Amino acid sequence: MRIKIGVIDSGIDRDHPRIKNCRIEGITLKKDNNKIEILANEFADESGHGTAIAGIIHQQIPDIEIVAVKLSSYNQNITEDLLIAAIEWCISHEEIKILNISMGIASKTPYHKLHDICKKAFDKGVIICAAHQNMPGFDTYPASFPFVFGVTTGYIQNKGEYGYDEDGDVFIAKGTTQRLAWTNKGYRITSGTSFATAHFSALVAKRLMDTNNCNITNEQLYHSLKEGSNKEVTILQYAPTTERFYFHKKDTNIDDLGERLFTSKYRLDFAKNIALFPICEKEFSTILNFRSLCPCNISICYDYPRRFNFFNQSISNEFLVKKSIEEEDFAMFDTLVVGYFLDQLFDANILFGYKLIESALKLNKNIITWDFNVYNYIKKQILKLKLNYTGTLYLPKATQKSFDEIMQFRHLPNVNVPVILVVGTSNKQGKITTQLRIMEVMSRDGYKLSHLSTEPQGILLGSEFVFPYGHKTTVTVNEDLWGRYISTVMKGIERYNRPHIIVSGTQGKFLPRGYSFEEYTGEGLLSSLHYLVGVLPDAIICAINPQDTVELINNMIQCIKIYSKAKILFFVMTPWERNYKTINKDKVVGEHKFLEENEMYEKMKELQNTLGLPVINIMDKNNDKFILDVIENAFSK
Repeated sequence: MRIKIGVIDSGIDRDHPRIKNCRIEGITLKKDNNKIEILANEFADESGHGTAIAGIIHQQIPDIEIVAVKLSSYNQNITEDLLIAAIEWCISHEEIKILNISMGIASKTPYHKLHDICKKAFDKGVIICAAHQNMPGFDTYPASFPFVFGVTTGYIQNKGEYGYDEDGDVFIAKGTTQRLAWTNKGYRITSGTSFATAHFSALVAKRLMDTNNCNITNEQLYHSLKEGSNKEVTILQYAPTTERFYFHKKDTNIDDLGERLFTSKYRLDFAKNIALFPICEKEFSTILNFRSLCPCNISICYDYPRRFNFFNQSISNEFLVKKSIEEEDFAMFDTLVVGYFLDQLFDANILFGYKLIESALKLNKNIITWDFNVYNYIKKQILKLKLNYTGTLYLPKATQKSFDEIMQFRHLPNVNVPVILVVGTSNKQGKITTQLRIMEVMSRDGYKLSHLSTEPQGILLGSEFVFPYGHKTTVTVNEDLWGRYISTVMKGIERYNRPHIIVSGTQGKFLPRGYSFEEYTGEGLLSSLHYLVGVLPDAIICAINPQDTVELINNMIQCIKIYSKAKILFFVMTPWERNYKTINKDKVVGEHKFLEENEMYEKMKELQNTLGLPVINIMDKNNDKFILDVIENAFSK
């Protein structure tokens, strides 16, 4: 099987003794200002780096043909567009099967064109072997792309061996100190991932030649190389640091994964008709109030048997609400959605939940829950009852596994559409309601909005992504990784949904009231700052309470300005007045009072005059045009 390797580098010294019998052809791609020209049959190497790469490959496979693609520019800088042009030139020549790229662009946001040309190469069956950085903590492209064989350095005595790091999905080859061909027909003793990549490219070529199968796919080759790796080989680190190299897992079906992660298209494809329990919880109230956003049909609502005041009589008039479990009712739904019933004080209500879940499991109904405790209880019940359960058990969560999946998209361009974030001075202010109302108003006028929800019920409201870090959080990703996680999610949402605006909101309060350790760590204050940094909003809508002082509100605004450049659009106020008092020296508790309409509007007017920005009731439909106008004006160019 005849194979040519393209070496994109500094050129090759074809007269060097180590490669004097090597069949070499090539070109130079020269960038002069913004123009790139092709110089045929010119590829002399002034630096020695490309000659070293060619020497390694030729030593391992003397019969290999090498195509040198020298990159050159007027200012000696190798830019992304020059690298893109080189890859494009190589894949246009069908005889080139492997590309060795012993260089990379260290960037958080590489050109999307670089991503696309590497994907094009992969789809055409061209194998790209590219070097990772020698130093830890840096993403390098194209090595970090999912469809590129990224290579790093390990301690390997036998040049014909290589390793594979399962955690990072990266290949390991000989990049330790070695004697290499260099300029002026000389040699240099050096090391690095560049040379590990050359060794690996040669090993890939050998594998292809040995199989003698020109129809082998890159996917098949990848698995073959993975299986044939030496499991004893580990990554070698040169940097004087305790930080380990961290490579993220890669999936070659990247767009399929993107659709699954960042859109609501397939998330609940198992659920058509749903039952809700317990309907009195605020999460379910939101779903019912914005049921037009729910992708499922709400067939039945279950409430607690011991409940003395029904939360909303109009809901009982519109939906079938049951406080008993009847066998025939289960034919009405395929999926049971369960809230925080284990938090109940009445035994009868908890036992009702147990019975409802057990009945659903025995009938193989799908179950969605956003409570870890409920999720674990259900898994134990399946084992305890020895059920051959074939339904889907779904818990919206963010884990280390999802972090690894998400980080495959870190190469995407920065978000280019407006981002609105809803924040608040406390919890239970209708922040999720505000987000959904914004989407309702803007969508009605023809705008396409995407929603990143921090409330678990977002999965039943068409949210493109759910990161439930509030009450009884199911987020287990370390907070120091939130910024990278959320910023990448934002990129994915834009890429796979193409919205005009992205909307999100924080959880709980944004500033402390009692300044205690428990308040900082237990009520999401620091979490909301991490989240804000990840979202990096362009505009803020602030939820406030009637009793909030101007000082508290201004402090919140100042805090936001420190961490972002977002502008405040307006304030929304809930009718709940909370009087806070301190007990046990440092614990702050709140007492609630529902304001009459005239009281509420008087307070809104007073705060609006003091703050100098509009304060509105977000649920008042008369404010729809105001909301639309303010947002349009904020982002008009």
